[in-house]
Amino acid sequence: MIAIKDTGKIWINKREVDLRAVRAVVEKMHAENPEGSAVIIADRGSRTGDLVTVMDQIKAANVEKISIAATKAE
Repeated sequence: MIAIKDTGKIWINKREVDLRAVRAVVEKMHAENPEGSAVIIADRGSRTGDLVTVMDQIKAANVEKISIAATKAE
């Protein structure tokens, strides 16, 4: 689980991670569980650029299965 807050902060498994460290953290987790996937949960007010950057970092870590959790618009 990777959360993107509307403040721009990134959280992976309940731990705050700098955007520049996302790839390294995901690579380590992927090495421990090669069949795992990534789920991104972005706050409604988060920036699209942050979401795209996080997705790029996940792909660079060789994780192919990426899901984006969304909530129904009101």
